[in-house]
Amino acid sequence: MSPRTGRPTDNPKKNRLEIRLSDTENNLLEKDSQKSKATKTELLMEGYAMSRLITGEELKERLIKEYENLTEINRKSQRLIQEVQSKDCPFTEEEKLKVIEHSEESIKQNDWVCKVIKNQLKREFGYEI
Repeated sequence: MSPRTGRPTDNPKKNRLEIRLSDTENNLLEKDSQKSKATKTELLMEGYAMSRLITGEELKERLIKEYENLTEINRKSQRLIQEVQSKDCPFTEEEKLKVIEHSEESIKQNDWVCKVIKNQLKREFGYEI
């Protein structure tokens, strides 16, 4: 049997890594991959590289700030849902459903990221939010 042929490369990727993702995690990675026109592997390696650049107290501060930003965005999204559901909202039912659906998806994704941040803060710094 002849060896597989493909584009020549100085950095062949012959090692495999299998990870398990929730639907939310996979959707986030898929959307970001399409948006940035990068492969999932490229995105994961960029994230890994970034995590190696920032260390110690700076990372802790950034994580805390990101957690606070995401929880504030979720509070605003919850208020938006309540406003859209009120009788005074001038939107059509179709518009209301789209706003609610988008807001709920955003909240779900932000909650997942907040959970990851909380776990990282606890694991690496012994810090609990």
